[in-house]
Amino acid sequence: MLRKLLCVFAALAVAVSALAQASLGTIANVQGLVTVSDGTTIGNAVPGSPITDGMQFVTSSTGSLTLQTANGCAVTLKPNQTVTVQKNMTCDDLRLAIRAVDNDAAGGVFANAFGGGNNGLLIGAGLILVGGFIYDANRNVSHQ
Repeated sequence: MLRKLLCVFAALAVAVSALAQASLGTIANVQGLVTVSDGTTIGNAVPGSPITDGMQFVTSSTGSLTLQTANGCAVTLKPNQTVTVQKNMTCDDLRLAIRAVDNDAAGGVFANAFGGGNNGLLIGAGLILVGGFIYDANRNVSHQ
């Protein structure tokens, strides 16, 4: 129960932070583990949540994500990909911004969210690991 509560809290923190900025679209679909950072917080991507300027999405080896922008563009990230959304991006820009995740630096994509350097890398890697454990522990739980 505590794990579920922590997961929900992390998702809410990202969602509340996102509400303070203008929405560029919404998270349309999430499969598996997908992590999102708004520059100050990190959490799991949740369908229906707003997309804001500077948000970074990272899919795990089991994750995929579809973003629906306000201008009608749908962009899908496959497993082990990342993208940072900027407010001035066209649909083509957004698609071209998708990158493969560097598995040798797990969590490094979020290093700048926590001040950069090795501390950011360690914190990012730890948070992705914890998110993976929470997802794995809850994926076969009956939701009644």
